[in-house]
Amino acid sequence: MKKILRFTKKKKSKTEKNSTYRTNQHNYSNNYLTTLSDVANTFLSFERITQKKLHILCYYAYARLLATTGEYLFEAKFEAWEHGPVIPELYLSYIPHKLYDELFRTKCPEEIENNTFLLNHIDFIYKAYGGYSENELEHLTRQETPWIRAREAVEANSTSNNIIKDEDIIKYYSQIN
Repeated sequence: MKKILRFTKKKKSKTEKNSTYRTNQHNYSNNYLTTLSDVANTFLSFERITQKKLHILCYYAYARLLATTGEYLFEAKFEAWEHGPVIPELYLSYIPHKLYDELFRTKCPEEIENNTFLLNHIDFIYKAYGGYSENELEHLTRQETPWIRAREAVEANSTSNNIIKDEDIIKYYSQIN
């Protein structure tokens, strides 16, 4: 059964209303526009990239959309790993590939291909960040406040599964957009 993407505000149940929170004078709710898998496969439809670069591109797509529209791109939380933002489920889905292994190209998912808004957003992120190497992207994300805050209590070069908070993402990327 295909997932139908919703882009209009629907009436919320009491449970959904309770899941809405307020940050920076905007309301953000738990409406997801697509899946992490579809976003990852869209980036992989552009070219072969490493798993590390894929995670960071997915992070920027998520962060930029959340900061500019208040919409969640997909349902997942990024962890502040040593080499940048990572979603463990995405990492595990590409085992036995390591972070530096190039992943095979895929076809752009139909749900994204048929959605001009999402395709343009992902394409914009790819054009803005896709020219950087995975190491350049790692360096960039490690200089940004959301990743730094998530790793405040973590020693350098140590592992961490600390979540990069959406509030930090919104605050930081709202200022630089």
